[in-house]
Amino acid sequence: MCPTPIPLYAQDPGFTPLEEAFLESIGITVLHTPEASEYIHQATFVYAPYLEIEILLAEVLNGNDPLVYVGTDVDVMWDRMDRSVKHLLLGRCRDDESRLRKLQLCADVACSFCINRKKSSFPAFDPFPEAFYGMSIWWRQNAFQEGHRQRSESRDGQDEEVKEEP
Repeated sequence: MCPTPIPLYAQDPGFTPLEEAFLESIGITVLHTPEASEYIHQATFVYAPYLEIEILLAEVLNGNDPLVYVGTDVDVMWDRMDRSVKHLLLGRCRDDESRLRKLQLCADVACSFCINRKKSSFPAFDPFPEAFYGMSIWWRQNAFQEGHRQRSESRDGQDEEVKEEP
């Protein structure tokens, strides 16, 4: 019995035609900016390491609630956004009203994203400690709690429901 395949999508404005052809050849649908945000929903796994802060917050996570997100630490980004907004509010960049609005949006998105989520930071990778610096995995706090069920194959080959332990 073949399980239902999970659709996979990739988006990066820097993909070359060769990279796009390779991804398509292994069954990954290549999307073009900003298409990917239309595919993010409550059961989505988003992998976006080192994506620019403003793009991640204003375009990818804004209005979206992925089940799991792996990428640059949102807490760190929120802190950076908060300082940037304060800098602008202090009047050092008075003429940049659109930038101020975007930074405030990013700070708001980061703050709301962190509510009811748990995270785990990536450990240092000994051969290259900077490889995962600032990376973390975030998941919705209630995503795997009581009531969540998973399918498991029993010894006789029949599917049975297994309740995940809290």
